[in-house]
Amino acid sequence: MVRQSFTNSETLPETVSGISTYSGRATFKQGCNPEDHAVVHFSNVYPTFFDGEVARGMHAEAIRVYPAESADVMKPASRINFGKTVAIEKNVKVKDIGQVLPGDMSKLVKFWREANLEEDEQ
Repeated sequence: MVRQSFTNSETLPETVSGISTYSGRATFKQGCNPEDHAVVHFSNVYPTFFDGEVARGMHAEAIRVYPAESADVMKPASRINFGKTVAIEKNVKVKDIGQVLPGDMSKLVKFWREANLEEDEQ
């Protein structure tokens, strides 16, 4: 998830909630909080939930992405971490994997807010 911020006509770095497979372990990596994650998958394949992820607290629905390139592949263990948002400077290259489907954008924003904002800020 990428968000660009503007303050007083000055462009600030974009912020990103990254996607990771955690070396193929999904949310089973030690120290990983499943509550802050969701499965992310290309719209032409079904989402893959690993056995036990929901029981460990992953409650967010899967997020569908329309791939930037038809040949792109997203690994089944791909997870978006809403709890870890990092700044991406303008001169840093990032891979365009595609766009979140419009029907999933409100879910994406909701899950990010739940992981990053206090109750009274939501």
